[in-house]
Amino acid sequence: MCARAHTVTGCFPGADTVFEGIDTVDDCPVVANSALDAAPIATGKIESLVIVGVGAERSEVVDHDVGRCCNVRVLLVQVMDEAVNLGLAEENVVKKVRPPRVPKVKRLTLGPADVRRLLDATDDRFVAAVALCYVQGWRVSEALGLAWQDLDLDEGTVHVRRGSTYADRIGMVLGPTKTARTAGRQLLGPTVIELLRKRQVLQAARKEAAGAGWPEVIYESEHLDLVFTNAAGGPILRQHVDRAIRKAASQIGLDPSQFGTHDGPLGRDQLVRVRRVRA
Repeated sequence: MCARAHTVTGCFPGADTVFEGIDTVDDCPVVANSALDAAPIATGKIESLVIVGVGAERSEVVDHDVGRCCNVRVLLVQVMDEAVNLGLAEENVVKKVRPPRVPKVKRLTLGPADVRRLLDATDDRFVAAVALCYVQGWRVSEALGLAWQDLDLDEGTVHVRRGSTYADRIGMVLGPTKTARTAGRQLLGPTVIELLRKRQVLQAARKEAAGAGWPEVIYESEHLDLVFTNAAGGPILRQHVDRAIRKAASQIGLDPSQFGTHDGPLGRDQLVRVRRVRA
């Protein structure tokens, strides 16, 4: 391993932060836009990494993209934690640098009329999923993890049991819901039931057209028929639902950045309490 000395400046909030002794392996620097001294100074493991100084000026990166700065800091903490675990560094000094102060954004809670307009403007392929988010208060992952086996549309009930999230280099994968208290039986609103029935008809036609090419889904030894699939039977990506929401919101004059994917007429906690049914 070839150790190279370099200095990093202006990477974190509220300051021009300077580190000394952060090393690179080969030509891969730890932090982009670093001032590097390319001369090799040692061979072997990193012995120390110490913070030299913190200035008072906020960097341009922080001023223009606080979220990205937060993500960079989190990534660096993880990298240095692993370096400590592997014995490549004595301590994780990145933790000594304060994270950026993220400004509070006032969130918009959609009223019933806003939700109705949003659903009317949403692409038919995604409208049922959007209704689960804004009428039922679900997360997108919970909607995409829904299977027809979880539903009783005649009774108007659903058993929330799993979610579907994106994994790098794999795609959408099924797993548990984000929080345990989300799982359970819930009542469905009339609008959601109607949209799910339409979704069922649409999917049945696609499945018949695909024939034997329709993929089989097995999760925890159970064969599942996912509610939200693309034309070939594969899982819908979360990004597609997010894009459909943003597009519909813009069409009706709402700023999609001002509300989350389950900010419906009631708060999420209220919806869970109101719609939960004894198992």
